[in-house]
Amino acid sequence: MVQLRSEQSFDADRQSTKQQLQVLKTKIEDHREWTQQLSDENIDRRDQLQVAIAEAEGEAQDDLAIAIREVDEQDRILEEDFVSSTVLHAEVHAKLAEQTIGNVMMGDGSITTVGLPKSVVGKMNQRIGNVTAESNSRGAVGVYPDNFKF
Repeated sequence: MVQLRSEQSFDADRQSTKQQLQVLKTKIEDHREWTQQLSDENIDRRDQLQVAIAEAEGEAQDDLAIAIREVDEQDRILEEDFVSSTVLHAEVHAKLAEQTIGNVMMGDGSITTVGLPKSVVGKMNQRIGNVTAESNSRGAVGVYPDNFKF
């Protein structure tokens, strides 16, 4: 049994997914800002601890050195989190990118490129329809290789 979904149902699902991805993208952006803010605060804290360690003596100096190592470890974790969030942000952004191409008519003997080269686009959702080529026509429609030549 084959079940075909209507284009309207497909469009509604696609729009819902797009809205969910946009919400996710915004949350990731907020998280990245928060992570950067924490990292900036850690830098200030580390600076304060370094000033304090220069003025301290004995056991107090040892305690401050331990605190500095803890701040450094927190900063390392924040950096990893920021990098992971940046990668995730790029992937969500790519899922939101879309291109619709339609009603392309290549006349007799024409040469046409419609779309974008791969290096510019990366990953992208595409909807391509109604492409017509008459005799001796050549064309590339959609994402095409950077070095594409006819």
